[in-house]
Amino acid sequence: MPILLFFLVLSCIDVDVTIRTTKTWVEDSFKKELEVEEPLTLELETISGDVTVTMGKERKLKVLCTFQVSTGEKEEAEKIAEKIKADPPIEVEQNKIRIGNLQKYKLRPSQRVNMDFQIEAPYNTSVNARSGSGDHRIENIKGPVLVKTGSGDIKIKDISEKVDVETGNGDIKISGVSGSVDAGTGSGDLVLETVGGDVSIQTGSGDIIVDSPIGDASWSFNTGSGDITLKLPAGSEFNYKARTGSGDIEIGFASTTSRQTRGELEGKVGEKSVAEILVETGSGDIEIKKG
Repeated sequence: MPILLFFLVLSCIDVDVTIRTTKTWVEDSFKKELEVEEPLTLELETISGDVTVTMGKERKLKVLCTFQVSTGEKEEAEKIAEKIKADPPIEVEQNKIRIGNLQKYKLRPSQRVNMDFQIEAPYNTSVNARSGSGDHRIENIKGPVLVKTGSGDIKIKDISEKVDVETGNGDIKISGVSGSVDAGTGSGDLVLETVGGDVSIQTGSGDIIVDSPIGDASWSFNTGSGDITLKLPAGSEFNYKARTGSGDIEIGFASTTSRQTRGELEGKVGEKSVAEILVETGSGDIEIKKG
C-alpha cells in the first residue's frame, strides 16, 4: 500500500526539469602580413573583442588575432577554430582591407567567436571600426578614425584628420588630434587633450575634462549628469555660453558678461573673440580656467 500511494502521488506532480549545458571555449590565434597600397582604408568588425591599431611600416599591414570559439562541444569548437586559422577573416580589395567578418564560416547562433586584434598599419591609413563589445585603442595614423562600440573604453592618440567615436558604456580619451572631434558615450567620463579642430562631445552620465588650445574653433560639450572642466592657455579669446540645471559656473578669465541668470552665463573673453564654446550639464559644476 505505501508503494502504491507513492506512485499515485508522483503521478499528480508536475515535475519541471531544467537541463543546463555548459559551453566549451577553445582559444587559438593567427598572424597575417600583407603588402598594401596607400592610402589604406581599414574596416574592422567584431562581435566582441578588443582592437588596437598602431603605426607600422610603409606598405605593410600586420595582423595578430587571438580568438576564442564557444560551442557546446569541444570538437565542434576546435573545427571552427581550425577554419578560422586556415582562412582568416581578412578580405583585400585594392587599397581597402576588411577584417573580422565571420559570415563565410556560417556560424549558428549557439556558436560564438570573440576576437582581439593587434594591428600595425602604415601611417596613411583610415580606420572604420564597429564592435558589439570591446575596448579600442588607435594611435599614430593619419585617419580619419571612426569607432562605434556597444560597450568598451576608447583611446585615440595622435591622429591627423577627423575623429568620430561612440560607445554605449565606457570612458573616452582623445589626445593629439589635428582635425575635428565628435565623441559620445552613454555612460562614462570623457577626457580631451590638445585638439586642433571643432569639437562636439556628449555623455549621458559622466565628467568632461578638456585641456587644449581652442584657436578659432567651435566647441560644444553636453553631459546629463557630471562636471565639465575646460583648461585653456592664458591669452585665449572666445565667446562662451554655460548652462547648468544644478551646479556652479566659474569663469577663470577676465570676461565681459552679456547675459546672466540662475544656472546660465554668457559672455566673451578678449577683444577679437572668434572661437565659440557651448557648455551644458543637467546636474554638475562648470569651470573654464587658465591652464
